[in-house]
Amino acid sequence: MPQLYLAAKVLCDGMSMLKLDLPATVKQFAQREFIGEQLKWAHRPPARAAFIGALVIWLFALPWTAFALFWEAGVMGLLPSVKSSTGSGRIGMMLFGLPFVLIGLVMMSAPFWAWRTAKNSVWVLTNKRLAIVTAGLRGGMTIKSITANDILSIERSQNDQGIGSLKLVYQSTRDSDGDAKERSDKIDGIADVRAVEAMIRTLKMER
Repeated sequence: MPQLYLAAKVLCDGMSMLKLDLPATVKQFAQREFIGEQLKWAHRPPARAAFIGALVIWLFALPWTAFALFWEAGVMGLLPSVKSSTGSGRIGMMLFGLPFVLIGLVMMSAPFWAWRTAKNSVWVLTNKRLAIVTAGLRGGMTIKSITANDILSIERSQNDQGIGSLKLVYQSTRDSDGDAKERSDKIDGIADVRAVEAMIRTLKMER
């Protein structure tokens, strides 16, 4: 029992040292999840970067949603300049357009979901694995564990201050058309990203 308590305390102290402003539920879950493992590094993804990164989807969603709403308004007879259908044809066209409106609204909310996910997530590197813990909407938790054997390659980008991102590639294949397909994760906003990459590569070599 003392050994388990010590492992949990090491993780807690490590997170405090790194000044991670995490929800209490995430910290408590992480302490329980990684008991018995030695903490190497912990990192909270920058919410601002996640929000900005998802703005591409938002920009695409603007004309999509606008057209879908225009369609629905025309079918419902809300646009005097557009002749609408009547009867069952009108209802059918309204139902046809609804999924496009919903898809547009979901895409427009993507930056806000990305921001929330980042605010409620923490990357943790231990002597056994790399994992990301994320709090759900209703108090639940999800954890994605990545073993050393899962990582095929690591791509690092950084600025002059040594702050940057790591892209972890797990699978790289091509589809029937010859287009590249990739399964990967990207960790943004890492201070001293080169040192973190070295720790992950060391874990990969040890395993």
